[in-house]
Amino acid sequence: MRRILFLLHGVGEHGAGWADAPGGPATVLREASARYAAFRRRPLDARARLVPLSYADILDAAAARWRK
Repeated sequence: MRRILFLLHGVGEHGAGWADAPGGPATVLREASARYAAFRRRPLDARARLVPLSYADILDAAAARWRK
């Protein structure tokens, strides 16, 4: 059964593709997992769907309301 792993960004600017960017969490997790024999037999992407979440649009909308 393939799991779902939600990735939530931290503080700062996070545009489209932030999770898969070099040094991003999805990229780092894939690289780190490849060091383990179990993940070489069955890679992380076969085990889990990595789903990036962003709350930036919600905070941007709130900031726009506060500026008014």
